[in-house]
Amino acid sequence: MLSHGYYCRCGELNAAALELTDEDVLFASLPLFHAGGLLIVLMSALYRGVPARFESSFSARAFFDRASVTEATVAIGVGAMGAALLASQSSTADRQHRLRTMMVAPMAPESQNRFRDRFGIEPWTEVFGQTECMPITVTPLSSGARDADGCGLPAPDLDFALLDDAGDPVPDGAVGEICVRPLDDPYAMFDGYWTPEGRMTTPLDDGWHHTGDSGRRLPSGSIAFVDRKKDSMRRRGENVSSLELEVAISAHPEVAECAVHAVPSDMADDDIKACLVLVDGADFDPIEFFAFARAALPYFAIPRYVEVVSRLPRNAVGRVMKHVLREAPHTVGTVDLQALGLTVGRAERR
Repeated sequence: MLSHGYYCRCGELNAAALELTDEDVLFASLPLFHAGGLLIVLMSALYRGVPARFESSFSARAFFDRASVTEATVAIGVGAMGAALLASQSSTADRQHRLRTMMVAPMAPESQNRFRDRFGIEPWTEVFGQTECMPITVTPLSSGARDADGCGLPAPDLDFALLDDAGDPVPDGAVGEICVRPLDDPYAMFDGYWTPEGRMTTPLDDGWHHTGDSGRRLPSGSIAFVDRKKDSMRRRGENVSSLELEVAISAHPEVAECAVHAVPSDMADDDIKACLVLVDGADFDPIEFFAFARAALPYFAIPRYVEVVSRLPRNAVGRVMKHVLREAPHTVGTVDLQALGLTVGRAERR
Protein backbone atom coordinates (compact mmCIF):
# COMPACT_ATOMS: atom_id res chain seq x y z
CA MET A 1 0.00 0.00 0.00
CA LEU A 2 1.77 3.10 -1.29
CA SER A 3 0.42 6.60 -0.59
CA HIS A 4 0.75 9.64 -2.81
CA GLY A 5 2.90 11.14 -0.07
CA TYR A 6 5.27 8.20 -0.30
CA TYR A 7 5.53 8.55 -4.09
CA CYS A 8 6.44 12.21 -3.67
CA ARG A 9 9.01 11.37 -1.00
CA CYS A 10 10.67 8.91 -3.38
CA GLY A 11 10.81 11.50 -6.14
CA GLU A 12 12.22 14.19 -3.87
CA LEU A 13 15.02 12.10 -2.34
CA ASN A 14 16.08 10.38 -5.55
CA ALA A 15 16.01 13.58 -7.62
CA ALA A 16 18.16 15.28 -4.97
CA ALA A 17 20.64 12.38 -4.89
CA LEU A 18 20.93 12.39 -8.70
CA GLU A 19 21.31 16.19 -8.53
CA LEU A 20 18.88 16.68 -11.38
CA THR A 21 18.80 20.06 -13.13
CA ASP A 22 16.47 21.59 -15.72
CA GLU A 23 18.85 20.35 -18.43
CA ASP A 24 18.63 16.65 -17.55
CA VAL A 25 16.85 13.87 -19.42
CA LEU A 26 16.38 10.51 -17.69
CA PHE A 27 16.78 7.27 -19.64
CA ALA A 28 15.86 3.73 -18.56
CA SER A 29 14.70 0.34 -19.75
CA LEU A 30 13.04 -0.62 -16.46
CA PRO A 31 9.36 -1.64 -16.33
CA LEU A 32 6.92 0.67 -14.60
CA PHE A 33 5.64 -2.09 -12.32
CA HIS A 34 9.05 -2.11 -10.63
CA ALA A 35 10.36 0.30 -8.00
CA GLY A 36 13.32 1.27 -10.19
CA GLY A 37 11.20 2.43 -13.10
CA LEU A 38 8.34 3.87 -11.07
CA LEU A 39 9.83 5.29 -7.88
CA ILE A 40 13.26 6.34 -9.14
CA VAL A 41 12.86 7.22 -12.82
CA LEU A 42 9.27 8.39 -13.18
CA MET A 43 8.85 10.05 -9.79
CA SER A 44 12.23 11.80 -9.97
CA ALA A 45 11.34 13.18 -13.41
CA LEU A 46 7.90 14.32 -12.28
CA TYR A 47 9.23 15.86 -9.08
CA ARG A 48 11.97 17.78 -10.90
CA GLY A 49 9.92 18.49 -14.03
CA VAL A 50 12.27 16.93 -16.57
CA PRO A 51 11.72 14.35 -19.34
CA ALA A 52 12.06 10.60 -18.84
CA ARG A 53 12.61 8.29 -21.80
CA PHE A 54 11.67 4.65 -21.35
CA GLU A 55 12.91 1.83 -23.58
CA SER A 56 10.80 -1.31 -23.93
CA SER A 57 13.82 -3.56 -23.34
CA PHE A 58 17.52 -3.37 -22.54
CA SER A 59 20.14 -4.01 -25.20
CA ALA A 60 23.82 -3.55 -24.39
CA ARG A 61 24.61 -3.30 -28.11
CA ALA A 62 22.05 -0.55 -28.76
CA PHE A 63 22.24 1.22 -25.40
CA PHE A 64 24.49 4.14 -26.27
CA ASP A 65 22.93 4.70 -29.67
CA ARG A 66 19.52 4.97 -28.04
CA ALA A 67 20.84 7.16 -25.22
CA SER A 68 22.34 9.49 -27.80
CA VAL A 69 19.14 9.68 -29.86
CA THR A 70 17.08 10.55 -26.78
CA GLU A 71 19.69 13.10 -25.63
CA ALA A 72 19.74 11.43 -22.23
CA THR A 73 22.00 12.77 -19.50
CA VAL A 74 21.14 10.39 -16.62
CA ALA A 75 20.55 6.65 -17.01
CA ILE A 76 18.95 4.40 -14.43
CA GLY A 77 19.76 0.69 -14.53
CA VAL A 78 20.80 -2.26 -12.40
CA GLY A 79 24.15 -3.90 -11.87
CA ALA A 80 23.51 -6.58 -14.48
CA MET A 81 23.06 -3.89 -17.13
CA GLY A 82 26.34 -2.28 -16.17
CA ALA A 83 28.07 -5.66 -16.36
CA ALA A 84 26.56 -6.29 -19.80
CA LEU A 85 27.82 -2.93 -21.05
CA LEU A 86 31.32 -3.70 -19.76
CA ALA A 87 31.21 -7.12 -21.44
CA SER A 88 30.15 -5.66 -24.79
CA GLN A 89 32.60 -4.99 -27.58
CA SER A 90 34.18 -1.53 -27.51
CA SER A 91 33.01 0.92 -30.15
CA THR A 92 33.00 4.63 -30.91
CA ALA A 93 29.49 4.77 -29.42
CA ASP A 94 31.01 4.23 -25.97
CA ARG A 95 31.75 7.95 -25.77
CA GLN A 96 29.23 9.41 -28.22
CA HIS A 97 26.53 10.36 -25.72
CA ARG A 98 25.56 13.03 -23.20
CA LEU A 99 25.28 10.72 -20.18
CA ARG A 100 26.93 12.13 -17.06
CA THR A 101 25.92 9.37 -14.66
CA MET A 102 24.22 5.97 -14.55
CA MET A 103 22.78 4.05 -11.63
CA VAL A 104 24.35 0.57 -11.87
CA ALA A 105 23.94 -0.85 -8.37
CA PRO A 106 25.37 -3.21 -7.33
CA MET A 107 28.81 -3.05 -8.95
CA ALA A 108 32.21 -3.88 -7.49
CA PRO A 109 34.62 -0.91 -7.05
CA GLU A 110 37.08 -2.19 -9.65
CA SER A 111 34.24 -2.55 -12.18
CA GLN A 112 33.11 0.98 -11.33
CA ASN A 113 36.58 2.23 -12.25
CA ARG A 114 36.48 0.37 -15.57
CA PHE A 115 32.99 1.73 -16.26
CA ARG A 116 34.08 5.30 -15.56
CA ASP A 117 37.26 5.03 -17.63
CA ARG A 118 35.66 3.35 -20.64
CA PHE A 119 32.39 5.26 -20.97
CA GLY A 120 33.19 8.60 -19.34
CA ILE A 121 30.14 8.12 -17.10
CA GLU A 122 30.11 8.39 -13.32
CA PRO A 123 28.69 5.09 -11.98
CA TRP A 124 26.24 5.61 -9.11
CA THR A 125 25.94 2.65 -6.79
CA GLU A 126 25.40 4.33 -3.41
CA VAL A 127 21.68 3.64 -3.26
CA PHE A 128 19.60 0.76 -1.95
CA GLY A 129 15.92 0.19 -1.37
CA GLN A 130 12.84 -1.88 -2.11
CA THR A 131 9.25 -1.15 -3.05
CA GLU A 132 8.36 -0.72 0.62
CA CYS A 133 10.96 2.01 1.06
CA MET A 134 12.94 3.63 -1.76
CA PRO A 135 15.57 4.72 -0.93
CA ILE A 136 16.62 3.12 2.34
CA THR A 137 20.23 4.17 1.89
CA VAL A 138 21.44 6.88 -0.46
CA THR A 139 24.47 9.12 -0.92
CA PRO A 140 24.25 12.01 -3.42
CA LEU A 141 26.56 11.99 -6.43
CA SER A 142 28.79 14.89 -5.40
CA SER A 143 28.88 14.05 -1.71
CA GLY A 144 32.31 13.62 -0.18
CA ALA A 145 30.82 10.78 1.87
CA ARG A 146 30.51 8.43 -1.11
CA ASP A 147 32.03 4.99 -0.51
CA ALA A 148 32.34 2.69 -3.53
CA ASP A 149 32.32 -0.35 -1.23
CA GLY A 150 28.90 0.50 0.18
CA CYS A 151 25.34 1.19 -0.94
CA GLY A 152 24.98 4.58 0.69
CA LEU A 153 24.22 6.24 3.99
CA PRO A 154 20.88 5.72 5.77
CA ALA A 155 18.22 8.02 4.32
CA PRO A 156 17.75 11.14 6.48
CA ASP A 157 14.06 10.56 7.21
CA LEU A 158 14.54 7.00 8.50
CA ASP A 159 15.52 5.38 11.76
CA PHE A 160 17.96 2.69 10.62
CA ALA A 161 19.31 -0.38 12.41
CA LEU A 162 21.14 -3.63 11.74
CA LEU A 163 19.53 -6.24 13.97
CA ASP A 164 20.33 -9.85 14.81
CA ASP A 165 17.72 -12.62 14.91
CA ALA A 166 16.86 -11.68 18.49
CA GLY A 167 16.09 -8.10 17.43
CA ASP A 168 19.20 -6.60 19.03
CA PRO A 169 21.60 -4.21 17.26
CA VAL A 170 24.82 -5.80 15.99
CA PRO A 171 28.25 -4.17 16.51
CA ASP A 172 29.73 -2.03 13.75
CA GLY A 173 31.25 -4.27 11.10
CA ALA A 174 29.03 -7.23 12.00
CA VAL A 175 26.28 -8.49 9.71
CA GLY A 176 22.67 -7.85 10.67
CA GLU A 177 19.28 -7.56 9.03
CA ILE A 178 18.56 -4.12 7.57
CA CYS A 179 15.57 -2.72 9.49
CA VAL A 180 13.95 0.71 9.17
CA ARG A 181 11.11 2.82 10.55
CA PRO A 182 10.04 6.42 9.90
CA LEU A 183 11.39 9.26 12.02
CA ASP A 184 8.95 12.16 11.69
CA ASP A 185 7.72 11.84 8.10
CA PRO A 186 4.59 9.64 7.95
CA TYR A 187 5.20 9.13 4.22
CA ALA A 188 8.76 7.83 4.52
CA MET A 189 7.62 4.24 3.93
CA PHE A 190 4.77 2.17 2.62
CA ASP A 191 1.57 1.93 4.65
CA GLY A 192 1.24 -1.85 4.85
CA TYR A 193 0.30 -4.96 2.89
CA TRP A 194 -3.13 -5.58 1.40
CA THR A 195 -4.18 -9.14 2.11
CA PRO A 196 -6.34 -11.46 -0.01
CA GLU A 197 -9.02 -11.06 2.67
CA GLY A 198 -9.25 -7.36 1.84
CA ARG A 199 -7.59 -5.86 4.90
CA MET A 200 -4.35 -4.04 5.52
CA THR A 201 -1.61 -5.40 7.77
CA THR A 202 0.90 -3.19 9.54
CA PRO A 203 4.32 -2.76 7.89
CA LEU A 204 6.14 -2.75 11.20
CA ASP A 205 7.20 -5.75 13.25
CA ASP A 206 8.04 -4.79 16.84
CA GLY A 207 8.34 -1.22 15.63
CA TRP A 208 10.62 -2.06 12.68
CA HIS A 209 10.17 -2.99 9.04
CA HIS A 210 12.37 -6.04 8.48
CA THR A 211 13.64 -5.91 4.91
CA GLY A 212 14.88 -9.51 4.67
CA ASP A 213 18.27 -8.14 3.54
CA SER A 214 21.54 -8.35 5.43
CA GLY A 215 24.13 -5.60 5.65
CA ARG A 216 27.02 -4.27 7.69
CA ARG A 217 28.21 -0.78 8.56
CA LEU A 218 31.55 0.23 7.03
CA PRO A 219 34.06 2.51 8.77
CA SER A 220 32.89 5.34 6.50
CA GLY A 221 29.37 5.02 7.92
CA SER A 222 28.06 3.70 4.61
CA ILE A 223 26.10 0.46 4.62
CA ALA A 224 27.38 -2.52 2.66
CA PHE A 225 24.70 -4.84 1.31
CA VAL A 226 25.70 -8.41 2.12
CA ASP A 227 22.92 -10.68 0.89
CA ARG A 228 19.28 -11.58 0.84
CA LYS A 229 18.80 -13.57 4.03
CA LYS A 230 17.24 -16.41 2.04
CA ASP A 231 20.25 -16.46 -0.34
CA SER A 232 22.96 -16.60 2.30
CA MET A 233 24.87 -19.87 2.63
CA ARG A 234 26.66 -21.65 5.44
CA ARG A 235 29.55 -23.93 4.60
CA ARG A 236 32.16 -25.54 6.82
CA GLY A 237 30.62 -23.64 9.72
CA GLU A 238 31.16 -20.27 7.99
CA ASN A 239 28.62 -17.83 6.61
CA VAL A 240 29.09 -17.08 2.90
CA SER A 241 27.57 -14.07 1.14
CA SER A 242 26.34 -15.02 -2.31
CA LEU A 243 26.85 -11.44 -3.55
CA GLU A 244 30.44 -11.20 -2.32
CA LEU A 245 31.24 -14.62 -3.77
CA GLU A 246 29.72 -13.69 -7.14
CA VAL A 247 31.76 -10.50 -7.25
CA ALA A 248 34.97 -12.44 -6.51
CA ILE A 249 34.30 -15.12 -9.14
CA SER A 250 33.32 -12.50 -11.72
CA ALA A 251 36.86 -11.12 -11.46
CA HIS A 252 37.99 -14.17 -13.46
CA PRO A 253 38.87 -12.81 -16.91
CA GLU A 254 36.81 -15.45 -18.73
CA VAL A 255 33.65 -15.09 -16.59
CA ALA A 256 31.07 -12.64 -17.92
CA GLU A 257 28.40 -13.36 -15.29
CA CYS A 258 28.08 -15.53 -12.22
CA ALA A 259 25.33 -16.68 -9.87
CA VAL A 260 25.89 -18.90 -6.85
CA HIS A 261 23.45 -20.75 -4.64
CA ALA A 262 23.36 -23.35 -1.93
CA VAL A 263 23.01 -27.04 -2.73
CA PRO A 264 21.93 -29.57 -0.09
CA SER A 265 24.93 -31.33 1.40
CA ASP A 266 25.44 -34.67 3.10
CA MET A 267 26.99 -32.66 5.91
CA ALA A 268 25.08 -30.41 8.29
CA ASP A 269 25.52 -27.26 6.19
CA ASP A 270 25.54 -26.37 2.47
CA ASP A 271 27.56 -27.10 -0.61
CA ILE A 272 27.94 -24.25 -3.10
CA LYS A 273 27.22 -24.24 -6.81
CA ALA A 274 28.41 -21.56 -9.23
CA CYS A 275 26.61 -21.02 -12.53
CA LEU A 276 28.87 -19.24 -15.00
CA VAL A 277 28.30 -17.38 -18.23
CA LEU A 278 31.63 -17.23 -20.04
CA VAL A 279 32.88 -14.47 -22.32
CA ASP A 280 32.60 -15.22 -26.02
CA GLY A 281 35.09 -17.83 -27.17
CA ALA A 282 36.14 -18.96 -23.69
CA ASP A 283 36.25 -22.61 -22.58
CA PHE A 284 35.84 -23.84 -19.03
CA ASP A 285 38.86 -25.60 -17.55
CA PRO A 286 38.05 -27.07 -14.09
CA ILE A 287 41.73 -27.22 -13.05
CA GLU A 288 42.37 -23.59 -14.02
CA PHE A 289 39.15 -22.41 -12.39
CA PHE A 290 39.98 -24.23 -9.16
CA ALA A 291 43.45 -22.66 -9.11
CA PHE A 292 41.85 -19.22 -9.52
CA ALA A 293 39.29 -19.90 -6.80
CA ARG A 294 41.88 -21.25 -4.36
CA ALA A 295 43.97 -18.09 -4.80
CA ALA A 296 41.02 -15.69 -4.60
CA LEU A 297 38.73 -17.27 -2.00
CA PRO A 298 38.84 -18.73 1.50
CA TYR A 299 38.64 -22.50 1.29
CA PHE A 300 35.10 -22.71 2.65
CA ALA A 301 33.75 -20.40 -0.10
CA ILE A 302 35.19 -22.35 -3.06
CA PRO A 303 32.23 -23.82 -4.98
CA ARG A 304 32.01 -27.59 -5.08
CA TYR A 305 29.83 -27.57 -8.19
CA VAL A 306 30.24 -25.47 -11.34
CA GLU A 307 28.02 -25.31 -14.40
CA VAL A 308 28.55 -23.25 -17.53
CA VAL A 309 25.26 -21.86 -18.89
CA SER A 310 24.45 -19.75 -21.93
CA ARG A 311 22.53 -17.25 -19.82
CA LEU A 312 21.22 -16.77 -16.30
CA PRO A 313 17.45 -16.81 -15.71
CA ARG A 314 16.38 -13.24 -14.99
CA ASN A 315 13.12 -11.49 -14.28
CA ALA A 316 11.86 -8.38 -16.06
CA VAL A 317 14.22 -6.06 -14.16
CA GLY A 318 17.33 -8.18 -14.63
CA ARG A 319 17.44 -9.85 -11.22
CA VAL A 320 18.66 -13.45 -11.31
CA MET A 321 15.87 -15.86 -10.38
CA LYS A 322 17.81 -18.12 -8.06
CA HIS A 323 14.81 -20.27 -7.27
CA VAL A 324 14.98 -21.46 -10.90
CA LEU A 325 18.63 -22.44 -10.41
CA ARG A 326 17.86 -24.20 -7.13
CA GLU A 327 15.17 -26.29 -8.80
CA ALA A 328 17.82 -27.98 -10.96
CA PRO A 329 20.96 -28.08 -8.80
CA HIS A 330 22.51 -30.95 -10.75
CA THR A 331 22.36 -31.38 -14.52
CA VAL A 332 24.43 -33.32 -17.04
CA GLY A 333 26.58 -30.21 -17.38
CA THR A 334 27.36 -29.86 -13.68
CA VAL A 335 31.03 -30.34 -12.81
CA ASP A 336 31.79 -31.67 -9.32
CA LEU A 337 35.24 -30.29 -8.43
CA GLN A 338 35.42 -32.49 -5.34
CA ALA A 339 34.85 -35.63 -7.44
CA LEU A 340 37.76 -34.51 -9.62
CA GLY A 341 39.99 -34.33 -6.55
CA LEU A 342 40.08 -30.52 -6.66
CA THR A 343 39.87 -29.72 -2.96
CA VAL A 344 41.91 -27.72 -0.47
CA GLY A 345 43.78 -29.90 2.01
CA ARG A 346 43.42 -29.18 5.71
CA ALA A 347 47.01 -27.93 5.97
CA GLU A 348 46.41 -25.41 3.17
CA ARG A 349 43.17 -23.94 4.47
CA ARG A 350 42.96 -20.23 5.19
